[in-house]
Amino acid sequence: MCRVSEELVRVAKARGAQMEINARTTRVDAGSRVRTVEFELGGKTQTVEANYVLMNAGRNVLAQLTGKEFQADASDEGSVFKINMLLKKLPAFIG
Repeated sequence: MCRVSEELVRVAKARGAQMEINARTTRVDAGSRVRTVEFELGGKTQTVEANYVLMNAGRNVLAQLTGKEFQADASDEGSVFKINMLLKKLPAFIG
């Protein structure tokens, strides 16, 4: 998976994406016309505008970051899953 990750990073950076590690998201505003993400990085709080906000987290985490109330129900039990793929050949990346 290292090669897949490296290729995703390479293509994203070639298209102008900036990647940071060890950033902690503190707030997300995706409900208005201008979407923003607030995060802490290197001891400083930063806010950026985003055309899209993609999140890999549970509904409870999203509710916390957006300031909305969350009440778990039975369908939330075991709702997080992980997929591992084993491929004979990697798909071609267009870059």
